[in-house]
Amino acid sequence: MPDWLIFPPCYGMMKKVLIKAEKEETMKKQVKNILIGVVAAAVFVGLGIFLYRDQKAHETAKEAQKQQKEIVKKEEVEVADGESYDYEKAGFIELADYEKIPVEITVGEEVLYEEMISHVKKDYLSTPVESGDVVLVDYSGSQDQVVLPDLAQSDAYVKVGQGEYVDGFEDGMLGMKKGETREINVTFPEDYQVDPSLAGENVVFSITCKKYFNKQCLSHVAKGNYATIPDYEGYLKEKLEKENRESKGESAFETLKEDSKLKTLPESLYQMGVEDNDQSYSAMADLYGTSKEEVLESLGMDTNAIADMAQDWTFEIMLAKTIAIRENLTLTDEFYKNFLMEELEYQEGDAEATVENMEKEYQDGSGSRPKDDALVEMVKEYVGEHSEEI
Repeated sequence: MPDWLIFPPCYGMMKKVLIKAEKEETMKKQVKNILIGVVAAAVFVGLGIFLYRDQKAHETAKEAQKQQKEIVKKEEVEVADGESYDYEKAGFIELADYEKIPVEITVGEEVLYEEMISHVKKDYLSTPVESGDVVLVDYSGSQDQVVLPDLAQSDAYVKVGQGEYVDGFEDGMLGMKKGETREINVTFPEDYQVDPSLAGENVVFSITCKKYFNKQCLSHVAKGNYATIPDYEGYLKEKLEKENRESKGESAFETLKEDSKLKTLPESLYQMGVEDNDQSYSAMADLYGTSKEEVLESLGMDTNAIADMAQDWTFEIMLAKTIAIRENLTLTDEFYKNFLMEELEYQEGDAEATVENMEKEYQDGSGSRPKDDALVEMVKEYVGEHSEEI
């Protein structure tokens, strides 16, 4: 799913779900037992509570954590919720160039094939590998029973019959089934230029077929809308590139965070993030009849993650406020209302969907500074609109 943190959490929405379950006399023990399942599902549907969304952003946060010892908390700087402020001028951050941030829109074959393979289920694979199938394999090439490191790869995607590999490699996979390992003898061409030391050499490849996308998968996944695998690939490529374009603000802002530098933390803003995180996880633990530590553990985190998330959130707000003041960006009433409605899952026309009511609900269950959170989203849109698609 992608920045690595969603701050503040959608605790308010999950609270509604749990209260409804309790009203329907769902046993408290059952509620506790479904903790891991509910939270895990939240990861995939975007309801997560400060969840890690992608490895790249996770590494960014880890790097920030390493630098935390060098960060000296400054004297307090009071900046109202939703107001812009130049934190770089004040010495808190070093802001990287936010104009024309490159954002990758084009979907390459590996991403495309990975998405296709992700839809494969065991019962789709009753027929063996045929030409045109996309196959996920582990392979290693060896000579005299010695593996050649440059000819070994895990989780490689091969479209059988496309001719991207040395002659004999793809044909040797025909007829394989999931879980099967096969050895294939291949002779590299005499004029092989990629690695001249292999020119004319015989190599034995050990190939393990892990999964494959075939015509059976196509009929299940495409539901008859696409007659051939290439047709489906074309549709999927267009779909994924559209999604990349729609989320380019998120991508551009992540790059901005990586390229910018956090120098110091405004103490009260950072502490507010810590308290919001702690209170949200504690409240969720109370609802489930468990401990905060168990909730965090179920998400693969520990109590140190609360400080990490607060730091990341504070950094995002400082970046957003700084860009806002430099570009004369103002949080409009319309944008703010739409932000609250989306975060709290209200529909237009809902009687309770007044800004006053939603703001209070957000502050009670999601975070103390809803306008700052909305401002971050507005700035993400700005950097996305001014990014450079590649």
